[in-house]
Amino acid sequence: MKLRYIYSACVTIETPTVRILCDPWFTPGADGGSWLQYPPLGHPAVDVIGPTDLIYISHIHSDHYDPLFLRTYLQRYPKAQVVVGESKLKLLEKRMHLDGFTPQVVGSDNYGGTKLAIFPNRSSPLDHDTALIVTHGEQAIVNMNDNHIDEAQIKAIRAACPTGRPDLALLPYCGAGPYPQTYRFDDDAQRDAAAARKQAQFLGYYQRYVELLNPVRAMPFAGTYVLGGPLARLNRYRGMPDATAVLSLNGCGERSIVLADGGDAVYDLDTMTANRLRTQPYDNKAIAAYLQSIPFNGYDYEREFRPIGNRPIPIVPMVDAAQRRARSVRPSSEPWWICLKPSTSTDFIVINSKDDVPLRITNSVTDLEPRWEIHIDDRLLFLTLTRYYHWEEVEGGSLFASVRRPDVYRKDVEDFLYFLSI
Repeated sequence: MKLRYIYSACVTIETPTVRILCDPWFTPGADGGSWLQYPPLGHPAVDVIGPTDLIYISHIHSDHYDPLFLRTYLQRYPKAQVVVGESKLKLLEKRMHLDGFTPQVVGSDNYGGTKLAIFPNRSSPLDHDTALIVTHGEQAIVNMNDNHIDEAQIKAIRAACPTGRPDLALLPYCGAGPYPQTYRFDDDAQRDAAAARKQAQFLGYYQRYVELLNPVRAMPFAGTYVLGGPLARLNRYRGMPDATAVLSLNGCGERSIVLADGGDAVYDLDTMTANRLRTQPYDNKAIAAYLQSIPFNGYDYEREFRPIGNRPIPIVPMVDAAQRRARSVRPSSEPWWICLKPSTSTDFIVINSKDDVPLRITNSVTDLEPRWEIHIDDRLLFLTLTRYYHWEEVEGGSLFASVRRPDVYRKDVEDFLYFLSI
């Protein structure tokens, strides 16, 4: 078996009987137009990847499911079969059907002696991510994508490995998200400390995965992107470790490898060797210079939203309807004030994530705690309230700024926001 690294979560897995392409994302501008690739491949991705038999898409996030590239690839290689995993909500499957694809839902299957199994991740009620295990003979490659740690899933994966452990495990090592780069802090020291905590947290996840899966070799994987356009100034504050950071981790650095970028780095499981490795982090100045050198045509909402004349956007009644829906579907366990600040207004639109209180308009929210201020462009707010975009996509794209008092992450409050639409 061989694994070839293309970019981020995109690899090809080749056995004597089948070639599998995983999560090809190559359309610039995932998550609302803000996510770009670095370093670029240098050649068209379809040419770099070449023909494959199966295309595995792990979940619906736009750096894993790229319908524009997928359509382009299938035009070149129409015999490739798209496969997805089973899930309760079928978010990816339904989206792909709407986009004109006909994925095959696979629990497990056999392709001429190569066994493929897809395991759903149950760490979240949304049940949207999956993991892939490919085995041939005594060898096994496990692809964990963006999965959060689910020990039942890990136990099932190890049971599916012929030797009880993967020969190579592709593991998450960083978290995208908007924190801390889009959050406002009292000073730079607090922001830098938040970035350091985030980096340590996700490298800790990588270490924990290595401990639980106990692979012969491990590789940091997925979540590789940079912010483009005006948001590029935030890249240095994201708390995103370079993949090479795992090489110095206690207990797992010695068994970790980082395949080089460019689309031609291969790890051979027969010899347990790679032809091209990367051991040094990328230079932030080189990344900034590259981003300045490429054209930027605006974020998606800036290009897609066209107001009619001088008619104002009816934001307030939309927020009022949306808050009622969100509270009925996904209220938070404790009340938080959600303070929306449209870019063209001096006032906040204030709602509550749990208590059924009237919407109010105010020019100051400093007396409200706990609160989450969301400073957002009117056009983007309109498109998100109408579900043209989803809050998770907008948040992940770092497309709005936040103030949080106290600075405490609450998953239930974020879930309320994700349902804030009409």
